[in-house]
Amino acid sequence: TANSSLETCYAKTRSGYNDGVIFIGGATAFNPAAAITWSNNYCHLIGTNSMPGLGNRCRIVALNATALTIPVTFSGSGCLIKNIQINNELSTGASGCAIVTGLRNVFENVFFMAPSSPTAASYSCKLGSAENAFVRCTFGQLTNFRSAATYGLWIHGAGNVSRNKFIDCEFLSWNSATHVHVLFDADMVAVPQMTIFEDCLF
Repeated sequence: TANSSLETCYAKTRSGYNDGVIFIGGATAFNPAAAITWSNNYCHLIGTNSMPGLGNRCRIVALNATALTIPVTFSGSGCLIKNIQINNELSTGASGCAIVTGLRNVFENVFFMAPSSPTAASYSCKLGSAENAFVRCTFGQLTNFRSAATYGLWIHGAGNVSRNKFIDCEFLSWNSATHVHVLFDADMVAVPQMTIFEDCLF
């Protein structure tokens, strides 16, 4: 059933049934009115745009006026998220573009942009779970200057954050010396025994 609201389409999906939402790209982005939590397991989000992650036109963009700290949290497990761009235009305050807390997900050709806010502890993607694969994804961008201690990929959490793999991904920034592409946070309780970066560009 077609609908212009991602939340409405997601509400029709069921956890554990391999339901999915087809996201049709276009000249304008989808602007969520509230934070989206993608919590259904084996529930997929597929963009129709075949562009590489940088500049993808299947866009989820939180507007500055909406004042969301984070537009999307992927807490479901076993999901495929493909051909999607996620951005947060909040201009001030610590904020991010996406959080991943679910297990065994695949993110393919996803553009996790650098949020507009240059505030310290802002990030493109925060990862707090295990056994996820990121394939041909982009973290950060070359448009928004990073003037504080911000992160492209923030790996953190009290749970198991291990066996995550990044394949043919790119980590971009226009920054001062305080920005880092990948931060392994000191709050991690379990040692990340294995984090693989295969053919990635920093």
